[in-house]
Amino acid sequence: FDWDGDGDLDLVVGDIRGNIKWVPNKGSKKEPRFGKPEPIPAGGKPIRVPRGDAGPHVADWDGDGKPDLLSGAGDGSVWLFRNTSSRKPPLLEKGVLLVPPPPRPRPIRASKSRKPAEKKKPSKKPLRPGTRTKIWVADWNGDGLPDLLAGDFALGGPRKALDPSITPAQLKEARKKYIAALVEYRKYMRPKPGETEEQKKERLKNLERWTRERNKWIRIISRGTLRPKLHGRVWVYLRKKPEKN
Repeated sequence: FDWDGDGDLDLVVGDIRGNIKWVPNKGSKKEPRFGKPEPIPAGGKPIRVPRGDAGPHVADWDGDGKPDLLSGAGDGSVWLFRNTSSRKPPLLEKGVLLVPPPPRPRPIRASKSRKPAEKKKPSKKPLRPGTRTKIWVADWNGDGLPDLLAGDFALGGPRKALDPSITPAQLKEARKKYIAALVEYRKYMRPKPGETEEQKKERLKNLERWTRERNKWIRIISRGTLRPKLHGRVWVYLRKKPEKN
């Protein structure tokens, strides 16, 4: 998007902390060369969306011919920053909440037995949006109004292990062995002052040995740990037509 109106395409980006910035193109259309990211203000303050993970998108949301800025956020909400200027760069108002964040799920707690988690029936509750929302604006149903598409990240379903045959006792022992291997591994990570070539060879030999040992227990832990299912869905929010007076 040509944020500064100089005829070439710039970048509008979000970061993990929730900041939204634009990156000026110091080059040209054919040979872009991007400068340093600069904060985008809204209502006089740099934009920062709740719980980080900003996902900005530029679109004319209110149909006034001026590009507005929208953004998903880490908590699953979606924000609108209206543009009040016909010139570039856009002059944005303070953010308005378009989509509220979903209720936060209860934390997943470890259980002493695998059986309750494995035999747990899928929830009959209706699906609901997750978090880390990324958005796009398009006329989804062809009614002439801009709609909102939102992709998410969520955890759901009964927790399962990749290898159910690994018992809790085996998992506990694997974690114990992993910690012990990690302690040994760290002893050989860095060279000591004045290390000779012979000592270096011996250190790297030990490092390789404990790397293998550490990875062996990591694989067991990874395959035996109860994990929720990860999923990402796309949701469509259809724009309502304005009511006639």
